[in-house]
Amino acid sequence: MMRTTMMDTEEIKKKWESISDKSGYIRVDATHKMEWYLGYQDPYNKSLLLISNRQPTNIRSSESIEVTCRLRFDNKWTILFNLTNPKHEEVYELLCIDLIEYSRNINSNQDGLEKVLYRYKQWLNLLKATPSGIMDGSKLKGLFGELLYLDKQINNINGALESIQAWMGPEGADQDFFYSTGWAEVKATTVSSNQVSISSIEQLDNLLPGKLIVYRIDETAPNAKDALTINHLVQNILNKLCLDSSDTFKDKLLKAGYVYNPGYNAIWYKFNNIPDEYDVVNGFPKITRASLPVHITEASYKLDLASIKAWKVVH
Repeated sequence: MMRTTMMDTEEIKKKWESISDKSGYIRVDATHKMEWYLGYQDPYNKSLLLISNRQPTNIRSSESIEVTCRLRFDNKWTILFNLTNPKHEEVYELLCIDLIEYSRNINSNQDGLEKVLYRYKQWLNLLKATPSGIMDGSKLKGLFGELLYLDKQINNINGALESIQAWMGPEGADQDFFYSTGWAEVKATTVSSNQVSISSIEQLDNLLPGKLIVYRIDETAPNAKDALTINHLVQNILNKLCLDSSDTFKDKLLKAGYVYNPGYNAIWYKFNNIPDEYDVVNGFPKITRASLPVHITEASYKLDLASIKAWKVVH
């Protein structure tokens, strides 16, 4: 029977703890299509082992994870992800869970290995930018706002995959969402604030008509009424997705700097379900590249929301 629930940190800890004398390896899940094992490189460092029919390529170590690949006597390859810095043990456990679960639904061993290597490379980028695995407050709130809007788009237009593919913020695009007919830039501010920050010249500078979407988001007490953590919001979206769109969504989350972390369960947000929307069309007050002298190469500015009511969309 295929497993239907995702492994959590408590479960993976128990599997490592079940290994007597911290020696040897145990299989993670006999129903998994790939051969994943947990064990110890030595009594002090945890290890994740994958056995593959194919040789892995272009895989490198990080400051806290050493990767080694060896050809076995049966012509299968072992790939070891060894923790070398106990200080990063919690993040390492999350990485192991993610690699195991991300490769669970595969078509072949080759397909699975490619998914693992691709996902691991994404993790290296994440760990380089966020070693602790926890995003800082402003980035987390900004991502929360983008996910609120994504959830709304999935509910309002045909095709979850289309909505997720339109989410271009994690790809480094100038606007957060981009469609064939227009775009949307999502901002998160507090209930009491009357301004939003525009971080670059290009952010509102586009020939296509667009929308400025403003969510008012504040931290609140745990389990407050109608409040959510980002973990809850991500899971709500995942529950609406099929396998293909789910994988695309997870890829974009990791590029955005998010991976499931129990630490996020302590950060609750209250927010307005219906955001303020502004039409960014001709006449909307914004800095454009064409309006600036060539001497200015970068600029950021703030918009006063009270002064742009003329462009506000009335629902």
